[in-house]
Amino acid sequence: MEQVDIDTLLRAGLWVSVSPIMSGEEWVWTCSVYKKNNKTEAWVTKSRKIFKTPGKCYEWALKRLLKHV
Repeated sequence: MEQVDIDTLLRAGLWVSVSPIMSGEEWVWTCSVYKKNNKTEAWVTKSRKIFKTPGKCYEWALKRLLKHV
């Protein structure tokens, strides 16, 4: 991700997190889209989904983010 993309997301109060997790006997990727609460300054999970690959996570997250930016 480029710095300009990071700055755009943060200005919009949005962030995405992709992390590997063990599910049963296999690794999967969890993706969360966060929105910053302007009043409390807390980051709140708006959407979360699990995928087989990190690429699929980012594709899903991008669709969510583009609705808000």
